[in-house]
Amino acid sequence: MAVVLITGSSSGIGKYTALEMARRGHRVFASMRNLESARLLRADTQKAQLAIEILQLDVTDPASVVGAVQRVLQRAGAIDVLVNNAGRGSIGVVEDYTDEEIHSVLETNFFGAVRTTRAVLPAMRARRSGTIIMMSSVSGLRTFPFASVYSASKFALEAISNGLRCELRPFGIRVVLIEPGNFRTRGGINMHFPKRIMPGSGEATSDPLYATLARRPLNPLPTFPLGDAHEIARLAAEVAESDDPRARYLIGEDAQHLMELDSEEFEELVRQRMKA
Repeated sequence: MAVVLITGSSSGIGKYTALEMARRGHRVFASMRNLESARLLRADTQKAQLAIEILQLDVTDPASVVGAVQRVLQRAGAIDVLVNNAGRGSIGVVEDYTDEEIHSVLETNFFGAVRTTRAVLPAMRARRSGTIIMMSSVSGLRTFPFASVYSASKFALEAISNGLRCELRPFGIRVVLIEPGNFRTRGGINMHFPKRIMPGSGEATSDPLYATLARRPLNPLPTFPLGDAHEIARLAAEVAESDDPRARYLIGEDAQHLMELDSEEFEELVRQRMKA
């Protein structure tokens, strides 16, 4: 049995991962920024007759991160697996973002994961063991129009994970990236839009053409159905239980196809979708 700490567990992939880990007999600490949003997780936990411990953890608040990690260590004595799942989507053209809006996306998707990782590392190093799972995205490997800021946060997560993997290997700590394509999640995802693109904001987008383009479907591969997010949860559990996981796991038919394209083919695909 492993002690597992998961961030962003109130819904979607984080919730599914918490439930899957608990079904497999692991001791799960499911964390979230706002405990009022734990209703769905509590209901599913009770329905499945599972034991999941829920705690408050805001990845954008250093004191909250340190406090939550210390509570887990006090209760369980160790953290074997950290799943950095907390994140937010973001759609908009770069010109319409303010500095503060860009910082906000990076704060959750990148700095939050780094902050939580740093908080668990002393205990993992002391035990010479641990697995850190980074929920990245195919958007950390390919950049899509209108998702540039989101992609930037995931590219940064990919880069630091690759460095961390080498730094932590001597201590027996594994760093694994999970890179999903488009997946269907009950309750959707935490999505952010620049204020300028929102109707009624009183601040018009920089150019009407931006607004027209941004309303088009972002999925560049509409022929591929959305995946089932439970598959990601099962993969995360398998990674947590593996003695020798791979460095990265690309998951989803669309993600697999996108990464089979060379850079010129991908650019052409995006150009064609922009004309749709």
